[in-house]
This record gives sequence, structure tokens and C-alpha cells, in this order.
Amino acid sequence: MNNASKIYLDQVAIGKRIKKIRKLKGVSVDDICHKMDNISPQAVYKWQRGSCLPDVENLLNLSILLETTIEDILLGEGETDDEMPSFFIYKDESWKKYYSNQKFSIKR
Repeated sequence: MNNASKIYLDQVAIGKRIKKIRKLKGVSVDDICHKMDNISPQAVYKWQRGSCLPDVENLLNLSILLETTIEDILLGEGETDDEMPSFFIYKDESWKKYYSNQKFSIKR
């Protein structure tokens, strides 16, 4: 993949998904803080605002706590292969060529 096809994470969209899934599952910010060691409420609120993202270990633990997959947090549910995944921001249409044969899946 060349530089014109560089992928960037849309932190705001991912943050909105974290908040949406958390609320749908009935999990409070305090619940997350109590069940995930060394996580402050401020960190969770930053994730939800899209100011920053959880690191890989926290993302995995968050997915387990929210009974979802990392894929659902990053991609969301119901995204189709012919639409640009909302966490990818491209400057051109090169994503279609690169990702047309790719499958996204996380196994637990």
C-alpha cells in the first residue's frame, strides 16, 4: 500500500461507538473503572469523546467487559464491505481496491 492510501483511525466515531455500546449493555463508567485496573473515569470519558483511544490491552478488556468484539468497537455493526468503514479516512477511493478482498474478524 502506498502513501496515498494511508489509513487513519476516526477516533470520534470509535468513541461514539464505545459510549453507545456501553449504554446499550447497561454498563456505567464507574463499572468500567472498577473492573478494569488503573482506568480512571477521565480516561473513559476521553475514549468516548474521541480525544484518545484505549491501548490494545484496554481495548481487548473493554470488549470483554462490554460483551462485544474489538471489531464491533472499531467498525460498528451493520457496516457492509461496499461502504467505506467509518473508522477509515481516505484521501481517495484506493480503499476499495485494497479492502475489497479483505475480511475483518477478531477471534476470542
